[in-house]
Amino acid sequence: MWGLPQRCCSMAADAAEAGAPDAEAPAPPKIIYATNPEPTIAHGASKDMTDCDYGRLLLRRWGVPKSRFIGNMLVLYKSSSGKPRLMLGPYWTMLLFVTVPLAVVMPALICAFLLSTKVHVGVQIAYGVIVLWTACALMSVSLRNPGLVERRDSIPCRENGKPELAWVWNDQARTYKPPGARYCDWCNAVFYEFDHTCPWTGTAIARNNMRSFRSFVALVQLELWCTIAVVILWFSELVPR
Repeated sequence: MWGLPQRCCSMAADAAEAGAPDAEAPAPPKIIYATNPEPTIAHGASKDMTDCDYGRLLLRRWGVPKSRFIGNMLVLYKSSSGKPRLMLGPYWTMLLFVTVPLAVVMPALICAFLLSTKVHVGVQIAYGVIVLWTACALMSVSLRNPGLVERRDSIPCRENGKPELAWVWNDQARTYKPPGARYCDWCNAVFYEFDHTCPWTGTAIARNNMRSFRSFVALVQLELWCTIAVVILWFSELVPR
């Protein structure tokens, strides 16, 4: 009889241990992306706004931890698996203080100004939609992960055990990279299907944001011509008939 309470307590402890969350569950492996571990920083880069290291050095002076950077890219948000979803490129200052005012703020002010004019409401709505699309395309380009390549110390193998073909070694990032991937000196990272780094959007243009970049370029041109047309239309309304 005295053994019954002990067995009950033991069973209750086992049940509590089984129901409790596994505090010692292994953490997901840390993802390491291909960057240059020893990048060369030009003298005076912290004062030269045109230098690719300026944005990162400025954020470091403001107290942003080093762990938030992948090369010169600032990670704004990561998924549960540790992959960056939202990022800012090395030329975020150009994006914030030049591109956004020219492509978003000024057209938005024109939209607000048109509300007090006699320009047809259909023209106002159409112009406002174009400005909104342009802003969305710009955000999709500048804040998206362009397509970072993970670091690989060896060439991966296929399902049949044979190594992948056309993988080559990159001395700058010290990693094997797949076909089409290239190292960007400005971003200090390797990207899938890398095309170029655009200072106007502040970031690299690669596999994940190439379609958005093309949309942004087309919409910016459309927005420019529409802005000229709207201004001419507004002036024509001022001319007495």
